[in-house]
Amino acid sequence: MESSVTIEELVRKFEDSKDLTNDSRTLAERCRDYYDGDQLTAAELATLKKRKQPPVINNRIAPKIDWMRGVEAKTRTDPRAMPRTPNHDDGAEAATDAIRYVCDNSDFDTTATECFENLAIEGTEACIIEVVGKK
Repeated sequence: MESSVTIEELVRKFEDSKDLTNDSRTLAERCRDYYDGDQLTAAELATLKKRKQPPVINNRIAPKIDWMRGVEAKTRTDPRAMPRTPNHDDGAEAATDAIRYVCDNSDFDTTATECFENLAIEGTEACIIEVVGKK
């Protein structure tokens, strides 16, 4: 199977994507800085240093996000596949068992909490759980 996409096209697509998402990435970085308590600009820090004042941040964002992470973890439920019709009950149970098996063996709870933190702070969340099949 031969691909007709050139390296130049791929580079152009990457550059276009980078340019189109620049504003949202800048905002996401600022939001992470606020969570980390890194809210003052270099100019503000220089002004405080000139006045001989310590840079004091009363971070109310991090405790709120941490509380939300705790609530998410506490209220998380086990996944369950629902049947489309009463005739599909057995298939739904099999799917539920498979999903729970993958979640139990991939430390999904930790992954879900980390993903939720990214959603709450940066506004985006993505997670990939891979399963290596065996015969």
